[in-house]
Amino acid sequence: MILGIDAGASFTDVVIFNGKKVKNKKIMYKFSIESEKLKQKNKISLKKFETFLKKTLSKNKISVSEISEIKITGSSFKPKTILGIKAQHKNEITSIAEGAKFISGKTNFVVANIGTGTPFIKVYGKKAVHLGGTGIGGGTISGISKLVLKCDVPAAEKLALKGKNSLDLTVGDIIKGHIGIIPKDATASNFGKVNSAKVSKNDFAFSLINSVAESIGVMAYLAAKSENTKTIIFTGRVANNTLVRKRISAALKIFNLKPVFPKNAEYCTAIGAALK
Repeated sequence: MILGIDAGASFTDVVIFNGKKVKNKKIMYKFSIESEKLKQKNKISLKKFETFLKKTLSKNKISVSEISEIKITGSSFKPKTILGIKAQHKNEITSIAEGAKFISGKTNFVVANIGTGTPFIKVYGKKAVHLGGTGIGGGTISGISKLVLKCDVPAAEKLALKGKNSLDLTVGDIIKGHIGIIPKDATASNFGKVNSAKVSKNDFAFSLINSVAESIGVMAYLAAKSENTKTIIFTGRVANNTLVRKRISAALKIFNLKPVFPKNAEYCTAIGAALK
């Protein structure tokens, strides 16, 4: 079995492929843990990670002896061995690219991997080019939720689904109509309509997630346009959020594009590491 690991800033994701080589590319197991739970002195502890891994493998009735290769990508967690097996360290950008190809079945696209932050990568065939990225991502939602809403991301997501778009200033609010290709209901300014100290938590959560999703959606469009492609794949844990998908779709609809949200988006990078 081949084990792929993405040691991310927020979550550490693990996938296991069957066989000594990834012949039929079948994912047998996948599991995650918050990276904070593995840390000691602000760094992922090898001892804690190995303990987590042993328990998870045992739970799934997998023996360590069945693991032939371990491939890892992500943060500064760079152990030489894991469970006595040599750890092969893989480039994060190429891991995202390989993972996105696998879970989408496509070979020519731009991928926006929405994790703690969001990198944009152009993939064409076997090549991958890092186009840049933004600090806006799941970390943004997490940090502001803790500061303002005093809750974690899952709780903020629940609040947002009950909220409405009462805080964002739209194009229609300013000029009473559309401007160019931008419809009147498009956002002109995130949180631009706040004029009172009394703001519901639901509406705040909605606008917070909306601001992150729309910003990433528009940046992904501009990245794709610069690379002359109309296919944009969104991966990463945040891409599974219902409201994020809805608001990204709305943003891309302006440009006559439809986003691709593949299955197993949150395991994209770990999958790519295993395959690379």
